[in-house]
Amino acid sequence: MHREDDRGLVKRAKNNDKEALGLLYDRYFGKVYGYVYNKVFDQAAAEDIASHAFLRVLETFDRFDEKRTSFISWVLCIAHNLVIDYFRKSAKLPTASLESGIEKISQRANDDPVEFVLNGIANRELKKVLSYLTVEQQQVIFLKFGLGLSNKEIGEVIKKKRGAVKALIFRALKMLQRLLDEKSF
Repeated sequence: MHREDDRGLVKRAKNNDKEALGLLYDRYFGKVYGYVYNKVFDQAAAEDIASHAFLRVLETFDRFDEKRTSFISWVLCIAHNLVIDYFRKSAKLPTASLESGIEKISQRANDDPVEFVLNGIANRELKKVLSYLTVEQQQVIFLKFGLGLSNKEIGEVIKKKRGAVKALIFRALKMLQRLLDEKSF
């Protein structure tokens, strides 16, 4: 994706280049926010956690090793840990369902009522089908197709080997294909 560009930006950012830091933030904040929102289903909390993840990046940039992981994988790992902290501190579980998460993530500022209705229908069908997947399968599908991460990057985020990620995605897609073929959702 932006792999080569990221390496140069990371190198500059490690040397306190504010422009490079800003470019990395602009490039990845939306993905980090989407990942966090998919976990907490609360816009304000997702914004706070995503912002805090980038603050942690600034605080720990000297520990980032671009030879071991990509920048986005590293930031998503930080965000993932912050989400865990959020639930530990608040002692609450997500109150929204997968359905509301898909709806919020897929919303776009669009004034076309026809497109709005068609998107709503597609979202309802997608929500139904995805609800048959395990939470882990939903997560890898979101990371793969929602955020466009590679299997290696997904493995770094969820702390699984690339082969395990590939198997999770394969099983999830087979399940989705079966459900869609049978229309049993």
